[in-house]
Amino acid sequence: MIIFIALGIIASVFQLSILREFGFSIAKNELSFILATGIWICLCALGSFLRVKDKKPSFLFFNLLPVLFSASVAIIHLVKSLLNIPYYETNGLILTLTLSFFLVGPTAFIVGYSFKRFSFRLIGEKNADS
Repeated sequence: MIIFIALGIIASVFQLSILREFGFSIAKNELSFILATGIWICLCALGSFLRVKDKKPSFLFFNLLPVLFSASVAIIHLVKSLLNIPYYETNGLILTLTLSFFLVGPTAFIVGYSFKRFSFRLIGEKNADS
C-alpha cells in the first residue's frame, strides 16, 4: 500500500515540475498550458490501459522513470533554444500540441503504466496471502 502513496507523490511532483517548466518555457498562455495538461491526463490514462505481461517490475523499469523525467525537464527547458525561437515569443497551436505530446507525453505514459504494474503486483501479493 505504501508504494501507491509513494507513486502518487512522485506522480504529483513529476506533473507539477514538467507542466510548470512547460508553462514557463514553451506555453506562454493558459490555453497552451491546458492543452499540455490534457495530454498529460490522456497519456497517463493510456499508459494504464496497456497490457501487463509480467507482474514484477524489473530493475530497468525503476531506473527508466527518473531518467525520463530528468531528460524531459532538460529538453523542455532547452527546446526553444534548439528550435531558434525567441524566448518571449508565443508559439502556435500546432507547435505547442506537437511539443506537449512529445515532451510531456512520455513521462505521463510511464506514470500511468507504473500505476498499472504496481496494481497488478499488489493484486498478486493479496492473492498469494489469501
